[in-house]
Amino acid sequence: MQLLVLTDFSPAADHALAYADSLAARLGAGLVLLHVQRTSPLDPAALTGTLSPLSEGEIAVALAQRSASLTVPALVEATAARVPEATQAAVRRHQPALLIVGKSAAADASPEVVAHTTALELLHSIECPILLVPEHTLAPVPPRRVSIAADDQPFSPISAATSVSTWLQQLSADFTVVHVAEPEDNDSAVTAHQQVTNSGLLPPATTLHQHGVRSLSIADGILQATQETAADLLIVQARHHNWLGNFFHRSVTAQLVRRTTLPVLIVAEAK
Repeated sequence: MQLLVLTDFSPAADHALAYADSLAARLGAGLVLLHVQRTSPLDPAALTGTLSPLSEGEIAVALAQRSASLTVPALVEATAARVPEATQAAVRRHQPALLIVGKSAAADASPEVVAHTTALELLHSIECPILLVPEHTLAPVPPRRVSIAADDQPFSPISAATSVSTWLQQLSADFTVVHVAEPEDNDSAVTAHQQVTNSGLLPPATTLHQHGVRSLSIADGILQATQETAADLLIVQARHHNWLGNFFHRSVTAQLVRRTTLPVLIVAEAK
């Protein structure tokens, strides 16, 4: 098993790498550390002035320094391309169980920033579950309490998510299905619980707790539920209608990506 980790050598990326290293050690997995030098004028970051191209030698040194600090075996790769295309190629080569991306605290600035958030961009093209690790998260590794946000509708995860079931089982964590209902509705999570069970996201024998909340905002309700259940990892089922189209940055997934202080595992729906 391998975990693919994106790095731009920022504090957020370094924090995500440390999280990935601890998780890989628990799972008996290896790491692939990928640096993508974003030099294209079409890259969204080029418009903000945040691109800082390094020389090949500087990149090699930075990758060597980071790989030397890891506790698990790691491959390092560097390429110059747009992030989605380079990541997609790496996923095809290595078939990782998980893609891990750091989230800078600056990504919380405004809803508009979310449209260019790496994790959401990658949802369009990457056939791999994505774990987003906020820069300042203090969540334990491996996670001990996992919340799974679910509604009452069937969900079929992408085929690459089959490995998620395996490594989630290895965590020996407590799992809770959280469900958000309108204030005037019943907040029972029984149906959502059944949909998660039917999805195959977790092994059949997994014990699943239930937690319902009432809220006018699904994102607010999910975040409230993670606090009430003391979660240290949130799993989000990303449906196509939630993150495709002109207003995908207003979706529940996007709101959670922008606002969460917990690591978020995003599992896309099969096409």
